[in-house]
Amino acid sequence: MIDLRLNSNHHIKVNKVTCHSSIGVGIVYVSNTTEKDALLNTVQSTVLDLKKNIIISFVRQLELVSYLVFDQKKKQTEIAVEVARRWAQLSKSPQLPACEQISALFPNIFKITSRSLDELLAIRTLDIFKVNEQFANVYLRADCSFVEDLPENITTTQITTAINTHIGGQYDQQTLYVQYNKEASSAIILAANAARKWINIDYLSFNSQVFPKKSQLAFRVVVHPVSSSVPINLITQHRQFQNAVTKHTKIDEKLIIELNDKSVYDQCLTVGALRVHDCPAMTIDPFTVILNDPKNIEINADNWYEMEMLDIKRPDIKQFVVTPEHPIFKYKWNAQHWLEQFERVKGVRDQQSDRKRHLLRVTTMLNTIGVIHNKSYTVETGGNKKEIKLKFEQLKTIAYNHRSKLPLSKGMKSVLKSPYQFTTVEVVNNDCLLVYEKLAADKSRPVLLNMANATTPGGGYRQGAGAQEENLFRRSNYYLSLDAELDDTKQPERYWCTAKGEEQMLRANESMYPMDEFGAIYTSGITVFRNTEDT
Repeated sequence: MIDLRLNSNHHIKVNKVTCHSSIGVGIVYVSNTTEKDALLNTVQSTVLDLKKNIIISFVRQLELVSYLVFDQKKKQTEIAVEVARRWAQLSKSPQLPACEQISALFPNIFKITSRSLDELLAIRTLDIFKVNEQFANVYLRADCSFVEDLPENITTTQITTAINTHIGGQYDQQTLYVQYNKEASSAIILAANAARKWINIDYLSFNSQVFPKKSQLAFRVVVHPVSSSVPINLITQHRQFQNAVTKHTKIDEKLIIELNDKSVYDQCLTVGALRVHDCPAMTIDPFTVILNDPKNIEINADNWYEMEMLDIKRPDIKQFVVTPEHPIFKYKWNAQHWLEQFERVKGVRDQQSDRKRHLLRVTTMLNTIGVIHNKSYTVETGGNKKEIKLKFEQLKTIAYNHRSKLPLSKGMKSVLKSPYQFTTVEVVNNDCLLVYEKLAADKSRPVLLNMANATTPGGGYRQGAGAQEENLFRRSNYYLSLDAELDDTKQPERYWCTAKGEEQMLRANESMYPMDEFGAIYTSGITVFRNTEDT
């Protein structure tokens, strides 16, 4: 099949093809160097089976990668050179293959890279062997991938089940190996033989959450203890990090540093220590998620406003709500940090400042969603922090159109008598929720008028717009009433008011939008918990 495809599609005449399907390697023989150069430099790869998405690549020199997995429950005593020697012994190779520990987070897994087909052919019958009295499971020519920032409550079995669902099958551990590091909230996946179909999947889906598949883990280390008297830049700019620091976050006496160079990362963990000037020595450890629990961290410039927030290509909360485990929903709110950022762009009329204003408002909305899910938030008064527990009332939403009729209350007289002698109208330049709060405190029963967008629930609140309706959404749980698409609580009751004055429950496929020209939507039970934008 390969020779026919090369001949028909690329006009390359093949003399012979030798395939070793068990390890996914073949040798193509052509008649001259011209054909060989065309195959390597022009063709490079070709589709073998379009339906199964099978693509084969042509290379001048083989680089055959396999993986050895030792028992993760036992303390690892193997070093890479010993593993390489044992591999060379079993494969009868005169040279040691390249061998390295895959990650400090998975110290029981080694990557073996050899350039000899004979090595793999000699060892392909082995699926397990011993190194220094410890068993090593062999994953020949396996695909290796990682998934990070997984939920706290996920298990290895659940990850394996999700992958099997993606690739359509039930593969045993020798074909599909999954190891989950709970402390780092990361998993490694080795897919061999038939399970290599996992190569064609770009993400892991679990409980409606999507986690991107990665070819390598983030290179994060933890430096501790870091004294408050030591400037952070003296650490991040230390020669040991070789200008490879991309992000950093300080939690108490721990500094989490992300690097962009694996060799620097490996060297830091090998050395394991750091000293800045005359300060006490500090330890360098591999990152664990426990040290970086966003529930204990405030949103600040280092972890959001001047980092990930600015990387957002288009302000929109939708890209985050599909991943409810994202740290932004768990970070503690610090109003002062937000105000400092907002003051820098407030009133500035240029494209960059406008974009940042939208991003800051998107951040507020994401925090609002997090508060609603967690049913609590933290306030600070006089240096003392206090957690406020929220108890939400039942949201009830009634939509009206031009045919709707208000129901008459029982016992209503035919002639209505106003309970008040006169009506007072005041026009005040104030925040509508603050005015509502004052009226309610005066024993009145106010109704707040939302000058709503007729076609889109919340107007541009998802993108960080700044009008009245968007402001109301960011300060309360109002969005659960109107934006049914993002209501994952499924608790609000939504009704149509009919021409007979009856309340008819909306069906799942019915929408309140676009609103009728003479329509309205009434919501009761809203809980407001955020102050105005400038306080």
